[in-house]
Amino acid sequence: MTKKIEKKLEKIENFTVLDIFLPLVSFFHWEIFFSTKFYFAFTYDNLGDHMKLNLFIPILCAILLGYLCASFIFEQYGITSFSFSEKGTVYMLQCGAYTTESASKEEIPGVEDKITIKEGNKYYSYIGMTSSKKNALAIQEMYQKQGVSLYIKDTYLDNDDFINELSQYDVLLENSDTLEEVNSVLKTILATYDEIIQNS
Repeated sequence: MTKKIEKKLEKIENFTVLDIFLPLVSFFHWEIFFSTKFYFAFTYDNLGDHMKLNLFIPILCAILLGYLCASFIFEQYGITSFSFSEKGTVYMLQCGAYTTESASKEEIPGVEDKITIKEGNKYYSYIGMTSSKKNALAIQEMYQKQGVSLYIKDTYLDNDDFINELSQYDVLLENSDTLEEVNSVLKTILATYDEIIQNS
């Protein structure tokens, strides 16, 4: 360590809170900031007789450094927001729940195609599914206008082949303006689900 740095360390006991931020703008101070003597100068009091753990300084510095690094990365890559991946999450469009299989096979006014899945001791009928919550809500609203109540039930499917197929159908659903177009896509989704999931 150079003599110049040693002199700086001798004055460390006179540092104020503002002096903590100087290492962020000076390479020279970075050397001091990461030195062992700098750390212990702030974990002991000025007399050096009693050890005083200072939580405020390291926490504050960690938060500040994290913020500066994140801001730099976001600016460099033009990131304005981020979200965690929800791949595998599927929103089932439920149109009925029954205690017997025969009851689940009965026609529902306003519903052209559906698939019935036994879950536990009950049978649940679905008109389709989507990996987009936005699409699920839009379809639910469409059917509501036709007097058909749909219940959106989210579940998780661990099948990449089906999820990838579903994501492509979601694009079609987003661009479907009429209930007829939506039903056409949902019918294809049900057939794909039956082929990949039910028969696997």
